[in-house]
Amino acid sequence: MISPQKRLEDIFNANANNGLAIAITGQWGIGKTFTWEQFLESQRTKERLGDAQSNISTKKYAYISLFGIESLTDLKTQIYSNIENHHLSVDVPKWLKGLPAIFKDSRITQYGISAPVKLIDNLMFNQVKDAIICFDDFERMSDKMNIKDVMGLANFLKQERNCQVVLILDESKTNEENKNSYAEYKEKLVDETIKITTVEPLLRDKAKDLDQELIELLVKFSNALDIHNFRFFQKVLKLYRQFLEKLPLPATFTSKKMILVRVLQGYLIEDFGKDLNIQWHDFTREKWIEVSDEDVGTGISPLYQKLGVISSKFTVHDLWFEEFRKWFTQSAPLNESTLIELAQSSAITENQVKVRAELIELQRTCQNMNTQHDFCKKLYDCSINSIGFENLNTLHFCSKILSTFKRKDLARLLNKSVKIWIDQSITEKGKAFADETFHYGFEAKNPFYRYIRIKESLNPYLGLPPLIDVIDSYVLRGGWNSETDGLVLEKATLNDWFQLLFEEIDQNERFKDTNKLRIIGKILKQKIKPELNPQIKELIYQALDRKAQESEIMQLNVKYIKQRLDEDS
Repeated sequence: MISPQKRLEDIFNANANNGLAIAITGQWGIGKTFTWEQFLESQRTKERLGDAQSNISTKKYAYISLFGIESLTDLKTQIYSNIENHHLSVDVPKWLKGLPAIFKDSRITQYGISAPVKLIDNLMFNQVKDAIICFDDFERMSDKMNIKDVMGLANFLKQERNCQVVLILDESKTNEENKNSYAEYKEKLVDETIKITTVEPLLRDKAKDLDQELIELLVKFSNALDIHNFRFFQKVLKLYRQFLEKLPLPATFTSKKMILVRVLQGYLIEDFGKDLNIQWHDFTREKWIEVSDEDVGTGISPLYQKLGVISSKFTVHDLWFEEFRKWFTQSAPLNESTLIELAQSSAITENQVKVRAELIELQRTCQNMNTQHDFCKKLYDCSINSIGFENLNTLHFCSKILSTFKRKDLARLLNKSVKIWIDQSITEKGKAFADETFHYGFEAKNPFYRYIRIKESLNPYLGLPPLIDVIDSYVLRGGWNSETDGLVLEKATLNDWFQLLFEEIDQNERFKDTNKLRIIGKILKQKIKPELNPQIKELIYQALDRKAQESEIMQLNVKYIKQRLDEDS
């Protein structure tokens, strides 16, 4: 398919010294003016290098916006006032160009200096010949102007003055009368029509600072949803860059892609939501789970299918989604710290992908017998960097390779580093970490698995939730974790119960709608581990007695609480 630029070049080359009229048409905002300006610039560049045939840069040129012009006389004035001669000396002195405007500003009467003005107008306009004249903004033309006058003047310039006339317009946007007039003149005036059908060239030019994959995403979005108004993408690019500035540099590709997707999503809803019948809540529906880049699924609306194919990121309901929904709906200000945390999280993820790929490549190098002298050092560094997210079987395998290649020193250092990470994870998560690691089975031959099992058995209380979270789950929500919550109650001391009842509950918003008498009553009858109830009651009563020592009035208050608890037991 021949590009609009190539068609324009062919037309001007074939009519270098002939009068002609070219119409550049297409919907509003699609880049008609951009196409014309890019063509002019490219031709001038080619002519400077001696690669062009049409010699456009030696011709006089005028670009005329019809916006605000209210008469044919004003239009003629605009033509000779705006004409430029790129290589030759200016034909008409500048002081002479300004005379008609000066006279017009003087509110000339019929018996004053109207004749000299008309004479100057004609003199000036007679200088316009063998020129390129571009008429733009037909859609914004004043109601006082008739398109017949413009088309008639264009025809005169083409036929009588040997000018090459370019008309830039959206045929669908002119009013009915002008549309009919244009159709009437088109057949006898316009020699060639170039229809711009996509915003892609303009989009690629204005998004040059983006990663290539993001540019392709914008193009896919435009073509798939048939959105070819660059003003839409202008807003998208502006907001995308504003959000990008809020992130610590360098921003990861994942972060940039998520921001671009959410901005596209926001403006799609804002500008086309009513026509497409979509709102933010539509993007949280379960049907999105069915959509992916590989399998669009069945029974899903065409719009959702298209978005899912453009990028599966449109289907993800995550924190990026929530933050941008808040911003677009103005339900809450954007949380910049959350945005930065998300960006940092994506940086970690991207680094993990990179390290994992390097590790796989090193293993492949070994299997293909392509190892170099620095193989062991690279394998060690890569293994160390993958601790925390790489499978422990893989790390054990890397350790064995290092030993096989007579680098037991590096193997020992790797094993030590892995065990340090295991110690930290056990301290933070306890049994939950072991359960997570052994989810797909216990590898008895792997020393790291055995080490976790030993650490878990020696530290049964590590990684448990705080007592207040257990009480919150049981008392306020009626649920509990059968694996961890019983252990929390078992290890709770007198100090733990005292701090819970007289410090933590008072400071925690979760308990503002209940009272301590109710809380203690439910704890004393807990079903998480009922055999602990006598122990729990004794410790709670001791905590109450300690509180009673503060004052005489508190003694009476504690006595009342105990009486109520005993009555209810």
